[in-house]
Amino acid sequence: MALDAPTATRDVEEDAWSRVVAEQVRTAMGVLSATQREALTLAYYGGYTQREVAALTGTPLGTVKTRMLAGMRRLRQELGGPVGGGALGDAATVEEPRA
Repeated sequence: MALDAPTATRDVEEDAWSRVVAEQVRTAMGVLSATQREALTLAYYGGYTQREVAALTGTPLGTVKTRMLAGMRRLRQELGGPVGGGALGDAATVEEPRA
């Protein structure tokens, strides 16, 4: 079917782009401290909540939150801006709705 070709091409392009982005993120993660990298890896790749990361690492919840925030800000610097279309750990970039 001729109609299937654009979808297949799009899937290949999306897959290629996903791999490029994943490699950029892996490289950027290398500049983080071990504790920041651990917290972010457990949360984003492991699927754990911040509370669970704290329990797993034996670290106070506030410390986990601080490490994740600092790590996300550093990743933003390394990657050249917001990733994924959203604010990375910076509430200042989220605009409040106007009344």
